[in-house]
Amino acid sequence: IMIDDVEFTPGECPPYNLCTFEDECLPWRIPTNGEEAAFEVERAGSFNKLPRDHTTQTADGYYLLFKSPGIDGNKTSMVLREPGRYECLSLWYYLPALSNGVRLHLQERRISEGNGGWKRHQMQYPSLSDAPIVAVSGTNTEGFVAIDDLLLNELDCDELKRTTERFDCGNKQSVTVEHVCDFVMDCANGADERDCGDCDFSKDSCGWQLDGILNRGTTAWRRVPIGDVPQSPPTGMDDRRNGHYLLLYSNLTSPRKPGRAAIDSPTIRNTNTLCTMTFWYNFIHNESYLDLDLYMRVAGYAFSVWTLSALRPAPGEGVWNEAHVIIGRYPKDLSFYFASSQYSVGQPTFALDAIEYRGCALPAKQGNCSNLDFQCANGACVGLYSRCNYVDDCGDNSDEENCGDYRLSCNFDTSFCDWVPQAPTETAMSTWKLRRPSSFLATAPTRDSTTGTPEGNFLFLPSGRSQTTATIIGPTLRNNDTCVISFFYMIQGEANSQLKLGVRTTKDGPWKIERKLTKPTEFFHFIEDTVLFNEGAPFQVAFIGEHNQPGKAGCIAIDDVVFWESCQAYHGELPPAPVPTTPRSLCGEKEFECAGSGQCIPLSQVCDFNEDCPNGADESRCGQCDFSTDLCGLENEDRSSRFGWSRTTVQDGKKNQLFPTTDSQYSEDGAYAVLSLMNPAVPTGRPKSLVTPQLGAIAHSCVVRFYTFIPNNGSAWLLFGVLRQKNNRLPESMTILATITGSRLKGRWAKITVKVGNWKAGARFFYRANSVGVSIDRPEYRHCHPDAYSEGWEAAQHVSCDFSNPGDCGWFPDRLAGDTDWVYYEGGPGKRTIRWQPPDSESHQGGYLYARNTVPALTTAHVVSIKMSPTSDSSRCFTFWYNMWHPNAGKLNLLIRVDNASRNVLWSREGPQGKDWKQGQVQLYSEYPHQLEFEAILNPGSPGMIAVDSFNLTDSQCGNGKVCTFESDSCGWQLHNWERTSGSTTELPETDYSTRSPSGSFALVEAPSGRMVSPRGWYEASRHKCLRFWFYISGSTAEALNVTRVSDEGAEETLWSGTTTDAPFKQRWFSAAVGLLNSKEMVTVVFEGTTSGGPGTAVVVDDISLSEEPCPAPGSCTFEEDMCNWYNSRDLSYAQWYRHRGNTVSNSTGVENDHTLGTRDGFYLLLDAEDLARNQLASLLSQVVSLGPNVCFKLYYFMKERSGAYLGVAFLDETGQPFGELVTVQANASSEWTLLSVERSGIPSRFKILITGRTGRS
Repeated sequence: IMIDDVEFTPGECPPYNLCTFEDECLPWRIPTNGEEAAFEVERAGSFNKLPRDHTTQTADGYYLLFKSPGIDGNKTSMVLREPGRYECLSLWYYLPALSNGVRLHLQERRISEGNGGWKRHQMQYPSLSDAPIVAVSGTNTEGFVAIDDLLLNELDCDELKRTTERFDCGNKQSVTVEHVCDFVMDCANGADERDCGDCDFSKDSCGWQLDGILNRGTTAWRRVPIGDVPQSPPTGMDDRRNGHYLLLYSNLTSPRKPGRAAIDSPTIRNTNTLCTMTFWYNFIHNESYLDLDLYMRVAGYAFSVWTLSALRPAPGEGVWNEAHVIIGRYPKDLSFYFASSQYSVGQPTFALDAIEYRGCALPAKQGNCSNLDFQCANGACVGLYSRCNYVDDCGDNSDEENCGDYRLSCNFDTSFCDWVPQAPTETAMSTWKLRRPSSFLATAPTRDSTTGTPEGNFLFLPSGRSQTTATIIGPTLRNNDTCVISFFYMIQGEANSQLKLGVRTTKDGPWKIERKLTKPTEFFHFIEDTVLFNEGAPFQVAFIGEHNQPGKAGCIAIDDVVFWESCQAYHGELPPAPVPTTPRSLCGEKEFECAGSGQCIPLSQVCDFNEDCPNGADESRCGQCDFSTDLCGLENEDRSSRFGWSRTTVQDGKKNQLFPTTDSQYSEDGAYAVLSLMNPAVPTGRPKSLVTPQLGAIAHSCVVRFYTFIPNNGSAWLLFGVLRQKNNRLPESMTILATITGSRLKGRWAKITVKVGNWKAGARFFYRANSVGVSIDRPEYRHCHPDAYSEGWEAAQHVSCDFSNPGDCGWFPDRLAGDTDWVYYEGGPGKRTIRWQPPDSESHQGGYLYARNTVPALTTAHVVSIKMSPTSDSSRCFTFWYNMWHPNAGKLNLLIRVDNASRNVLWSREGPQGKDWKQGQVQLYSEYPHQLEFEAILNPGSPGMIAVDSFNLTDSQCGNGKVCTFESDSCGWQLHNWERTSGSTTELPETDYSTRSPSGSFALVEAPSGRMVSPRGWYEASRHKCLRFWFYISGSTAEALNVTRVSDEGAEETLWSGTTTDAPFKQRWFSAAVGLLNSKEMVTVVFEGTTSGGPGTAVVVDDISLSEEPCPAPGSCTFEEDMCNWYNSRDLSYAQWYRHRGNTVSNSTGVENDHTLGTRDGFYLLLDAEDLARNQLASLLSQVVSLGPNVCFKLYYFMKERSGAYLGVAFLDETGQPFGELVTVQANASSEWTLLSVERSGIPSRFKILITGRTGRS
């Protein structure tokens, strides 16, 4: 055994079977033949007859070259070191179009003359000769042949041969395979771009290969219905409950072995420079190890371009996160695969949804290019900054031709060029070095910026155990021409890293910072930045890298530095730096100097909403602004993103049709801040914010007002909110306080008022938008400094509020640690922007507050009123409107707060409340100053929202209307041994029915019995009526409730009787309806109750009402008015039936009209697949019905065909025991209203009907 030439190099090994000649070509050797000319590796830029290689399409690439010496018959060849190993080889060759130059022999094929372009050839091996590739010279010394990208394979060529079949579009049209998935629609019906990887997985996998050999284990990727697998996300990324996503999980209950799985994408090709892939992911570790990589395959390489474990800050578990990955320019085929590694102790899962390619089509041909553009050879236009920047922006590489070996540009593949790293110091041991791509994204880039593969080098500065500062000095330039530098960079990790571009005009002088980049780059890859120099003397440039967090992993990489052609080297010597003089500072290190006054104030008083400097300088750079001169301290969150905020004048803004044509005061001479294209060479990523500096402590009364303009675009939006300061435990978090949409503003300036609430010092305000043209103007802060003046202003506001002008509302967010917030929604007609958003109606078209939860944990939101004085003898009445459409959104409480010492619930709702807005009402009594507080308790991960609107406070008793709630009094009912009381003073029930709170009132019978008699004249008996009420019975057979009717003559008739059999569940109210027939006599209605009075006993009545229409027959219901005494018999851990009208929220079930009225306004009972209860079974139980022994029960049902839904009907006796067989219906029939009829005989005289259902998929 002999071993020779062992070598280690940084980065990934190139594929052994692929020779690009960028590195040593190991499988081949070139036999020597004396002094005869032979194949040699040549740099493309050094041979002017072929200035671009095939691999990189640049002058910096390499190929194998044989130049004719002019001697006929001079021969050279290539021989495999292991000729028996491979079956098939392919290569690219270049022969010029001239005669008697070089003849190329590829096995039996002889090629004497080329066409002046790269051509591909594939052949079977072994051949008859030992040398499959032979070049023979002719007499023409201009002749040559170049070879590149030799690929060997152990499979037969027939198995590898690229298909020559055309792609069938399905409409009698076909295209070549090379035009499939190239982001250009060549088929008239778009079939060639249909299954290319863009996918929400609702219909199929869109070309993603789920049946590969690496996806066949117990842990695998599977396309599954949303929420079907335990612990999988209950909704898709857009909150939808219907449809599918991809889910990585184990189908074993307790897998203990390491699991790996991979899925492959379709092949795409010919991508643009700005091409990106976005996808949404949702994962839980569940006490297990789980990591995931997205790999790219191109040019024989496979490398990671996204890694879950390398993301910083770490993404949240159990929530949908969006990922953005730069693909970039690749003229050849490429594909991706997701690969996982996990060790399962619990059951980790990883869900994928909404994969999308963006900006991948090459630039289209245009008629004329502007003066700021470069005209490509293919007719496309690209920015002048794209010339000679090592990137094929045109798509035909014409923007990278004729660049020459310009001395000042550098891709660092072979050297530092004109850049000189400064030597390490005793305090900073690291310095800039050249490095190849890494195998792991957590440590360094995995692909070079120049080549887009693991080939090549770049500048690299790693972090270390100590704080690191390193400088690399570049060329010295003249200052008499416009000079621009562009460079590609990447910042990554947790080392608080910064990259600075500095200039200096003196020898060894200090660096003036022209660009400071402080944010980790978004895409796990290099992005481009451009800087214009404007110096008054010759200057030198340098990159300065810093890692300011010792011991934390981080890195900075730079590649492809390019100076514009107008930048000229300066060969003189810079003047010496003057002796530095440090002006004496008037203020200390932790003080702020009031400009022009010489006064010093503590830094803590800067941006604290109070002018402490005589000239107000301490508050002038805090975000309050009319934008007449600049942004007043507002800054872009990320200077390197594609879109950013900038100040623009109205006159300049008129050049862009999306910008407003005036400022917010309708002046054409003003200015504003607008979201616009900031870095055209950077792909589109996540929206970034315009942020204020860190602010002082914020008062409870703080109000932010600003004007906004949003283009008339239904998808455009603006968010305003607060960024909480990060600390050692928590990263900086974003709290949204207002959402404004373009469809509602209709392209006009609008005044927005936001209640901010109380925040600790260090918070920042932010503005975030998603569309070019969104603008803000004149932001101002009012009553934000915590002082007596702010408290006084707050107290003068009004509790009554319809949110048409929220600045006048006496309600303010109350910040509690870890809570979510009530968000102001500006309202108005237009498309809903959030799923489960309350529908518009005639009475509710303006703004409102809403709260929703986006994390997998229970959260609460609080909004508090101003402090009110004690109530008068007549008390106060507070009414409001609420919406809780989603059946599992959570719980809404109205509380009363006294001196921050006690908080008592006045009113509460939980569970399904229906689609429409509903009114709530409470009677207020308090001997002390007090506040009202709305508390939303939001269920984990529920897409639903809770909304409140239209508050009204009056100094009067609440009107009972047609319902006696017993809140203010007994409504004229005569109480004989009945007591009007509340849950706070009795053992049972704990709450009333009206308010669902302990403070709510009801009528309670006292032992041993009592009578509650209706007011005289309350019941006008000339026509049929319906008496409705809610009752609560707890105890034994001694507890009973009867409803009787007494005539003027004293005759008493029992109309309804109830016992504990009619109230089978503890701590639950039940409804009843009693028909009152017409009578010629004056009639009195009596509630007669009996009770033993023992522990755990109660007979209670609440919410008595009288309807002008007759009651429906027992057990019968159209659901137009209410649920007719049908009720959900299981708790909220099970799915719930609720009254609904119109389409369901998903709009995919097919139901639109009810059966009773046949219109969208008709009501029906809905069991929705969007219900996120833990158990998707639901039970609907009737009241006790006295119709035996022979019964016919009919209902109409609507189930979406093949949805997996289920419906069952059963009969129960009084005690709840089933008898007879269960009748079931599956979702096999067409989606329409269908009659179900069930007949029974021989059943008890008193029975119940149970309707069970399973939600299925919407």
